[in-house]
Formats: sequence, structure tokens, C-alpha cells
Amino acid sequence: MVDRPSRRAGKGPSRTSLAWKLTMATFRTITATIRFRPEPIKGSRFIATATPVASSDEAQRVIADITSEMPDATHHCWGWSLHDPERSRSSDDGEPGGSAGRPILAQIQGHKLTNIVVVVTRYFGGTKLGVGGLIRAYGGAAGMVLDRACVVEVEETTKL
Repeated sequence: MVDRPSRRAGKGPSRTSLAWKLTMATFRTITATIRFRPEPIKGSRFIATATPVASSDEAQRVIADITSEMPDATHHCWGWSLHDPERSRSSDDGEPGGSAGRPILAQIQGHKLTNIVVVVTRYFGGTKLGVGGLIRAYGGAAGMVLDRACVVEVEETTKL
């Protein structure tokens, strides 16, 4: 049996017909760019920036803009996640492997956010933090900025 739009008294398709069916997808993102500076850790200063983005190209532009805004920083580690198509990336930017980008991305995923890039900038303070310390510092800074961000749920609908 074929589902066809029905007509009732000339009022057009019924709401149960195929013509009115919608596909819906929802995702959570932030409304605007936010920046947070947590307390220094062993002399190292961290600056976390979260920005809503719609594409990987836009995420890369945001990362490049922050890098050029703070050129004297030691590291600009980042993570981003996109809703459509669903994908994510991260970078340790010279920190030991898995010590910066992954913890940032884990915070994005833990907050259940997409269409977002988080960049955590580090100014080295003279004392090495160790891999565990870096994981806590980068993940903590990302979590703190996301805790302060204004989160919205976006609903995408497509008429079939």
C-alpha cells in the first residue's frame, strides 16, 4: 500500500499523511564565544576559549585566530565536535600525546555538545606538570569554560 497525501474537504494533506511527516534531529551547542582564565597551576597560565562553529573550516579559522591573537603562548591545544556530519578532532600542539587535546574533547563530549571548538592556550610557567597534571589542567580548563557557557538545544527539522 502506498501512503498518499489525503484530501479532506479540500483542505490539503492531512497531518498524518506523508506530506506532513518531518525528520527531526536535536543537538546541544553554545550560543556565543566565552573565555575563562582559571587560577595558574605551578606558574603556568591557561586560557580556555569556547566558540560555536558550523564546519571544520570555521573551527580551523577560530583556532588560527586565537593562535594569532596570543602568538607568545607556548601551546594552543584544542578539540572540536560537529553535529552534521558527526565528527570530532583534537590536537595536543606539542604537549605529550593524549595529554591536552583528548581531555578537551572529553569535556566537550561529557557536556554533550556539538558544533563547538574549545581552545586551551598555555603560557608555560617554568615548572613541568607531568602528563597527569597536564590532563587535569587542560581538561579542567575546558570543563570550567563549558560550565560557564550558555547552552541551547537546537532542533533541526526536514520536511519529507
